[in-house]
This record gives sequence, structure tokens and C-alpha cells, in this order.
Amino acid sequence: MIKNIVFDMGNVIIRFDPELFMVRLGLAEEDRKLLKRELFVSLEWSRMDRGSLTDEERTIILSGSLVK
Repeated sequence: MIKNIVFDMGNVIIRFDPELFMVRLGLAEEDRKLLKRELFVSLEWSRMDRGSLTDEERTIILSGSLVK
């Protein structure tokens, strides 16, 4: 009996390209740099990717770091 199905989204099912995503959203270069630094290359991002950061922890941590 199958209990779980795992979908590997990052560059397997869909393309993971934060820069392209932000460009398509029309974000200014300065805003893209900020998001990249504070979100995509952060310790929290790595923890989310590993599954060791809960949704609640993520919301608290990331909302605080983007308001610097």
C-alpha cells in the first residue's frame, strides 16, 4: 500500500530559478538583491529545504528579516 508520494519540485518537476521568477514579477534590481540575500541564500531557506523549519517558525523568522 502506498502511503506517501513525494514530488521533487526544485528543478525536477518545475524549474527553480528565483532570479527569473523575480524578473517576471517586475521587481527592481535592488529588491531582487534584497530578496536573494535575505531569503534565497539564508540559513532559513536551507532549513526549509531540509524540512527542519516549521511553517510557523518560517513565518516568524522571515517576516522579521525582510522588514530590516
